[in-house]
Amino acid sequence: MKKLIGYSFAAGLLISGGIIYATYSLADNHFGSSANDSVNASENASEESDLDAGELNENEKSANNTADESAESDDLEQEDENEGNPNKVYFNDHATFNLERSDHEDAINFKDGQKDRAKELIGDLHKTMNDIVGYGKIDTLDFEELRSKEFDSHLSHKEFMKGIMELEDDLLDDSRAVNDIRNLESYYRLGYSLHSEDRMALRYAHRIIHDLDIYVNGNGSDDDRRIWGVTEAFGDDDRIERMYDYIRDHAQ
Repeated sequence: MKKLIGYSFAAGLLISGGIIYATYSLADNHFGSSANDSVNASENASEESDLDAGELNENEKSANNTADESAESDDLEQEDENEGNPNKVYFNDHATFNLERSDHEDAINFKDGQKDRAKELIGDLHKTMNDIVGYGKIDTLDFEELRSKEFDSHLSHKEFMKGIMELEDDLLDDSRAVNDIRNLESYYRLGYSLHSEDRMALRYAHRIIHDLDIYVNGNGSDDDRRIWGVTEAFGDDDRIERMYDYIRDHAQ
């Protein structure tokens, strides 16, 4: 009887130990797996974050490369455009020449009701250029004075520029004379610019407005005064091209 009880007690201990071991093992496996999963999830998230950062960096590099390539392409296109247009000549920020000749059939046209104002303004611009260039004044011209103060009569420097803009934008209609006013502006800008101070350019500006005044307010070719022949409206091809050659030869 005692032996039977001992065997039963031992068996119970074995069974209880097995249950406890099994329970412990299951718990250990469960918590170990959860911890490992947590670590793996954290590592995976970090790798994905690094990967995302890497992709962003690559995308940024790609975007920067694309922007650089685009800027390079724009520069090359601008160079090609300039090289492909021999009639567009650059001096500085103050003077850009478009030497393409006008093929308009009319020498000069005025906008409706603006003929008298245009003729008056052309005369005033001519008299102002006489103050600057005429009678040997160009040889002793003070460029700082030209840029800052009024001359003996008629228009100041600012008023002169305003008058050119008024002719080009408000008074003259489509005709070859529009190119002449455009050239007057460009030669004048080149002449007075601090970067160039070009006396010959001012001479050409004077010759352009001189000839326009003779034809618009005077007797044209019947006038006793010298005609320079440099306007597209009333000049001749050889003299116009010689004037344009001055720009081509002295361009930056």
